[in-house]
Amino acid sequence: MTESKDKPSCVVCNNLEISLNTNFSKLSRITSDCRPFNDGGNIYCCSQCGCVQKVPDETWLKEISEIYAQYKSYSVGGGNEQMVFVAGKDSPVPRSDVVFEKIKSIFGSSKFSTLLDIGCGNGVSLRSALSFFAEIELYGHELGVTDTSSLFEIPEFKEIFTAELSQIDRKFDLITMFHSLEHFDNPSKALTDIHKLLSNNGYLFIEIPNFDANPFDILIADHLTHFTPNSLAQILEKSGFIVEYIHTDWVHKEISVLAKVGTSNAVQSKNKIDIPSQTEKLNENVLWLNRLLK
Repeated sequence: MTESKDKPSCVVCNNLEISLNTNFSKLSRITSDCRPFNDGGNIYCCSQCGCVQKVPDETWLKEISEIYAQYKSYSVGGGNEQMVFVAGKDSPVPRSDVVFEKIKSIFGSSKFSTLLDIGCGNGVSLRSALSFFAEIELYGHELGVTDTSSLFEIPEFKEIFTAELSQIDRKFDLITMFHSLEHFDNPSKALTDIHKLLSNNGYLFIEIPNFDANPFDILIADHLTHFTPNSLAQILEKSGFIVEYIHTDWVHKEISVLAKVGTSNAVQSKNKIDIPSQTEKLNENVLWLNRLLK
């Protein structure tokens, strides 16, 4: 393939060899706040890093602007967070409670004194954090926030940042991203910016859909990237992080990752991505969704 100014490249590794799935555009899509969206759109798989992705071209950027103009966090649950089932519990619990309980079991209750939640929405994850880390100072980041009143009702909430991540001028012990990394049009830059926001002993937590386990995720129009555990570990390590914990059983069909600040940009993961299987998996998922539609 020859390089072209208009040719799309991988949003993770900038590789120009990304293959288009020609059957995807036949599928209807949905927004991440659970509203029907028109069919169309394109999806690709990178031949180098294996990441399944859309392309943040002019059409996609216009579509997400339309989506976010009417966006309502947790609209189906009336503003309440998604409930999930976990082993050993008789009834479902909020997703953030599952995560913070796990983090507390690893680090204890006094490891972190400041927390920044990127993509904080109406603050459900920040409220959950207080149940497990009572002395923690809370901060949020959300682009385009107009109503912050619900955030400042949260005890220990200090500040909402609405500028680009690169413009935040302080550091945090713990940064969380609950279903936000997949929305960024440049995830590599976002992670590089986040790396600079962490204290020397700081940790980044990411919760995202698991492409290996959830074919429906590719239908969400405003999700740009669709990671597997291996491809997520790769981009984190390339961004200077050391992945300490990566789980697919904390929350069903999702990836939970804890990474700390590293000093090397070398890829350290022993888990190599099988590129042919990633392309095949994408093809299988798209065909399965088309059969389901019929």
